[in-house]
Amino acid sequence: MKKFVWMAAGLAAALTGPLGVSAQDAPESRSLKVYNNPPAIEATDSVFMDDMTWSEITSALKAGKTTVILPAGGLEATGPFITLNKHQNMLRGSTDMIARKLGNALVAPVVRFVPPDDFQRGPYVGDFNISLAAYKSILTDICNTLKEDGFKEVILIGDHQGAQKGLKEVADELTAKWTGGPTHVHFIAEYYDRTAVQNYIKNTLGIKEERVPGGGFGDNYYNTAILFAVNPDGIRLKQRIAADTLTVNGVSLKPVEQTAANGKHILEIQTDQTVKAIQKAIAGAS
Repeated sequence: MKKFVWMAAGLAAALTGPLGVSAQDAPESRSLKVYNNPPAIEATDSVFMDDMTWSEITSALKAGKTTVILPAGGLEATGPFITLNKHQNMLRGSTDMIARKLGNALVAPVVRFVPPDDFQRGPYVGDFNISLAAYKSILTDICNTLKEDGFKEVILIGDHQGAQKGLKEVADELTAKWTGGPTHVHFIAEYYDRTAVQNYIKNTLGIKEERVPGGGFGDNYYNTAILFAVNPDGIRLKQRIAADTLTVNGVSLKPVEQTAANGKHILEIQTDQTVKAIQKAIAGAS
């Protein structure tokens, strides 16, 4: 019995010691290791941090790329043809354009797990949701890491409705905590504002969607057109062409080249309004 009490006491001490401290409660700064003599190779053209080496990221920071976009995606069922990775595929296209237009930004790895739209787990196979508390904890830890890495502007955007609340709350909480420091965090709600995009689809393209009873599941022309442009396999394009199922909500997706072009223009509209909002937010924080 004494041995058990001793072990329990030791375990409690370990959990309350340095090894049991969460990333959120960790010290404000840490010493980062660097190569003394990094090998000289041609720099990558990617803006995605998970496509880069740590020395390439360090070099990009030194070159002035001190803005970082932290995107939240999601994994969910969407219609019979769209993969669960829909949000990540769409963000791959949008954040690449946003970062390059800003000119001084990198893109952090996408947060793939987010709360559901109504904060209750989705009813379909493939709806991978987490609680708001868990989501905010992940976001906070990542933001702290990006701050410690040396980024000066942390930009939070979400491609999923369920991602928005946590992004805003974390941005507000960290803004209060980081007041007076060198790093600012911004939630950019404009990224998820679809007003201009929907006006383009409805008024310029003349597209009117009609939900098919029992067959919608969140699919729409907006999602499909973007995926035509950035990841055709993510909407099973080849298979749909072979099966002659190129419609969404009663709208024909033929010719596919035109739908892909429309998707690219939709991304351009979204990029422009997001970049303007980011620039305004950064200017207001300086």
